[in-house]
Amino acid sequence: MAPKLNVGKETLRRWVLQAQVDAGDRTGPSSGELAEIKALKSKVKDLEEANEILKQSAIF
Repeated sequence: MAPKLNVGKETLRRWVLQAQVDAGDRTGPSSGELAEIKALKSKVKDLEEANEILKQSAIF
């Protein structure tokens, strides 16, 4: 099936597993939760960088 979709076998396997999670057939974070986690990690990174800049500016 993967070659027909022009994707790798592992990619297709991960899509199926995520679809099962989203349908409630398997445990794990849903697609929405994964997107939220990604956004929050990005925000934390930005805040940590801003915090580091403020620390460096306080030295002067």
